[in-house]
Amino acid sequence: MTNIRVFLVDDHPTMLWGLERLIEGAQPRMAVAGTAASFDGAQARLPTIAPDVVVLDMDLGGRSSLELMPFIRERSAAQILVLTAGREQAALDQAMLSGARGVVNKAAPAHQVLDAIEAVHRGEVWLEGKDLARVFSQLVQGRG
Repeated sequence: MTNIRVFLVDDHPTMLWGLERLIEGAQPRMAVAGTAASFDGAQARLPTIAPDVVVLDMDLGGRSSLELMPFIRERSAAQILVLTAGREQAALDQAMLSGARGVVNKAAPAHQVLDAIEAVHRGEVWLEGKDLARVFSQLVQGRG
């Protein structure tokens, strides 16, 4: 089975630690390629580790990860999975329209986080049904 290289970006040390342990427990399916606890740290580390999937906290110390997505897309072939505690629909929609392949809530069960990583790695979209319908509707209407 393919070992998915995951780059974790979250400014909360406990969340970052927990995600590392979760992914380590899913070996050999996936492995942590690296971590960053800040926007600048993510920019510095990303080009050197060549991840398959970037799990990206939506808010990095007051900076929106939306600002980081173009950097990731320009310098990496990695798929982006947004991790969020918030439910700001406009920001989550913009994340998808900016190139994220999925959004998963921090309160989701561990198996869902792992399933989401695998899905975006395969090129699939990972969203809750109501979110998928809304984003798709915006794309069809040409607002994306």
